[in-house]
Amino acid sequence: RASKYAGDLCLLAGAYRDASTHFIAAVEATKTTNDWLWLAGALEGLACGLLFLSPERSTHTQEVVDRLGDALTNYERSKAHFLTVECAFKLARIQIGGGRRSAGLAALVRAVEASEGLGIQD
Repeated sequence: RASKYAGDLCLLAGAYRDASTHFIAAVEATKTTNDWLWLAGALEGLACGLLFLSPERSTHTQEVVDRLGDALTNYERSKAHFLTVECAFKLARIQIGGGRRSAGLAALVRAVEASEGLGIQD
């Protein structure tokens, strides 16, 4: 969890390469612990870091989509409905922006399905 936290801080500070390094370490560490929520957060952070590392925003698009898709699956596993919905919207936006409308629609469907688990307070 410390690696994920360090990645978050590096991301906030604009040290995107360092953030990606920390997020990769966090992904590897959390895969063995079945800590789905922290794994999802590390994957989402890694996707964000990759977006900022790419000057034209298209170099790492498929890798970003893959990481966000993995994060979405792990948020679903952890029953973190609010984070699932948020991640699904991010994935849909990238998919639709990249011209993959049907994949974006599939991500939006996942957001709607996850939102059914939200309470009135969420």
